[in-house]
Amino acid sequence: MRNALCAVITLVFVWLAAVPTATADEPITLRDNWRGDVTFFATGTNLADDQGGVAGTVDVNIQPQSVTVTTPGDIPTGAALEQAFVYWAGTRYGAACASLDDTITLTVPGGTPASVTADRCHCSVGGSTYDQQVCRYDMTADIQAAGGQLAGTYTVNDFAARIQDGATDDASFSIVLLYRHSSVGVRHVLLYDGIWELSESALTADHQAITFSLSNFEIDTPPKGDLTYYVIEGDIGGSGSESVSVAAQPSGGLLNLSDAVNPVNNPFNRTINTVTPARTGAVGVDIDEFDLTPALAAGDTQVDVTFDAGTDKVWIIYNVVGIDVFEPLFSVRSSKDWILLIDADNNGVPSPGDTLRYTLHLENTGNTTGTLTISDPMPAAIQSWVLVSNGGGANLSTARTLVISNLSIDIQTSTDIVFDAVLADTADQTVMTNTAVYSDPPEGGTGGDLTVQTEIRKDSDGDSVFDNDDNCPNLTNANQADVDRDGVGDLCDPCPIDAPDDTDLDGTCDSDDLCPNSNDTFDADNDGVPDGCDVCAGDDGLDADLDTVPDACDVCAAGDDHLDTDSDGIPNACDTCGVADSGSDADNDGAPDACDICPGFDDKLDADNDTVPDGCDRCPRGDDRSDQDSDLVPDACDLCPGGDDSHDADQDRVPNDCDLCSTGDDSVDGDTDGIADACDLCLAGDDSQDADGDSIPDACDPESCDDGVDNDGDGKSDCYDVDCGGQVSCLASVETMEDTPPQHANYGNSQSCDCRLGTQTKSVFLPALFLGLLLLLGRRRRQH
Repeated sequence: MRNALCAVITLVFVWLAAVPTATADEPITLRDNWRGDVTFFATGTNLADDQGGVAGTVDVNIQPQSVTVTTPGDIPTGAALEQAFVYWAGTRYGAACASLDDTITLTVPGGTPASVTADRCHCSVGGSTYDQQVCRYDMTADIQAAGGQLAGTYTVNDFAARIQDGATDDASFSIVLLYRHSSVGVRHVLLYDGIWELSESALTADHQAITFSLSNFEIDTPPKGDLTYYVIEGDIGGSGSESVSVAAQPSGGLLNLSDAVNPVNNPFNRTINTVTPARTGAVGVDIDEFDLTPALAAGDTQVDVTFDAGTDKVWIIYNVVGIDVFEPLFSVRSSKDWILLIDADNNGVPSPGDTLRYTLHLENTGNTTGTLTISDPMPAAIQSWVLVSNGGGANLSTARTLVISNLSIDIQTSTDIVFDAVLADTADQTVMTNTAVYSDPPEGGTGGDLTVQTEIRKDSDGDSVFDNDDNCPNLTNANQADVDRDGVGDLCDPCPIDAPDDTDLDGTCDSDDLCPNSNDTFDADNDGVPDGCDVCAGDDGLDADLDTVPDACDVCAAGDDHLDTDSDGIPNACDTCGVADSGSDADNDGAPDACDICPGFDDKLDADNDTVPDGCDRCPRGDDRSDQDSDLVPDACDLCPGGDDSHDADQDRVPNDCDLCSTGDDSVDGDTDGIADACDLCLAGDDSQDADGDSIPDACDPESCDDGVDNDGDGKSDCYDVDCGGQVSCLASVETMEDTPPQHANYGNSQSCDCRLGTQTKSVFLPALFLGLLLLLGRRRRQH
């Protein structure tokens, strides 16, 4: 057998002419590859169909559509999922490359329909009827979530492709399943995808034909390989110039791919040959698998695959290539394990001081010998180790790392490397991870690693209870007694009757804690009461008024701070205001606003001692509370004692009850005779002066009555006579004077008395009226 030269696969485009591309296609590029006992299965179906109208073109959307994978027909029984993809491709509307449909509804075996969004999408821009899109979604996690079964039904729905009768439209989906199985042998699987338009009429040569080159490996005996492609929009009829060809180098082996449903000159003809029986008439899609083995020969180091669409127009979506490689394979059955060799404490599990025996089992399931170098660093939880068997290789180990080189393992054989390790003193339930790494074999294939984990248990006090399970890990208490059931064994519980022991973690058991939920050791004022429960920043023990409020924080040292009837925050004993108040005193007179007698003034100033502050005193000269005539004017300031000061009809500031002249201002007295002008009989002089006693003040009397004239003969002077015997009326101007109010009579113009004959009447002489008025005024003066 011959050795593989290299595991690197590259993709090379071979252009047929050096003309720049004119499209926005995504080159078909190597996206993923797998090595080992891995292979693949691919299939799919169309999502649109030709059911009438123009023959050969799709005219109806037939979603949802499904494909079924069988076992052992399509994949072997017991195959293990490695990775899985779903592709959907088709024509889009208008300038569809600006808005791709990246979401479909997918159902995997054992699962339920779910909306999924593509990991990536690509688009090929052409004429209005030739814009094509493709999207890919990794459905590995979906399959695993549904139970991990590869066999079963896969369904796709809700892809919004353009379906237009008579146009070059299409819609389809494909699945690619990668799996591992012991029957596979050693393979290298490569997945290329993108979207690339091919047509003989294309403007550039790179869109007329394209070649993929797989290189840098060596084909051994017997050679074997296969290819599956996904192409959209192939036609049934063609010019006979289409082809997919394979050329192997350096042997020169050539092969034009074909089978029973794919003519050699028309491979893009709407067929799906990966199912049994092969499908034909799958409008708009080709998913076909071909055996590459006839073109391969031992020693070949390159395989070229060329796609030529001829006069047809197609879009390549993916190529999956699988090649049997003849190289060592250690990843399938190699392993690492340990046994408890020496159980120093006889507890049956790995513990500090115990000895573990590790075995590195390396098995080559490939098809050629492999040579390895093994490296295994010792983790910190291993105190010391010793090599027991080098497995046939060369021991190059150091103090803390096992190294075995030049370990040659033939096909279908194995060898073991064995070493013993003593466990160091570590915490209970430490998980020790130990990983050995083997190198890439020079004969081909890849290296890998082997990992094993070990949980170390520890029983520090030797009471057969591991530390993390022991309620007293450092004191032997096999019975695990715990009276307060707080998880701490009585033997090591500082507070065996408390659960929890010390809630505030101040070192004092809850049952003895002076201040629960606070640290008892903090006591800033040294009063023996911890700060967290301190009532007062001073000594809590001093309380002179015994109101439970320490003196240093006492609001009212004179009494109980808790008694506050009006709830104003001022204890009763110190409350100067019997109603609720906020304690505010706007005028700063010491009286709270709520109880202020005279807001805005000092309540303490009271010159007349009548309990009414000066600022609000109505009568500063006397007691405001004394008001005998109840006119709301204190007696000391009463203008009219015995009368109502509030009534003053003539507005002369003299109350009515004491007004000398009710019709005018008492203060206006032009002749200073003590009679207000408004009520003065004689404005020219003193009304009290009346020498002749005729009731006419002297200053206004027109006649002297001393002449003794007696016109009516009654023995009385006319000036005193009020009656002329009924025959004559006295006073020539009597009518005039009767019509004139006395206060307005103009005595200065009166005529002298003259008795005349007339009707028998009695007349009241005007002087009598004057006399009556004078008498009335005199009485009022005496009252005041």
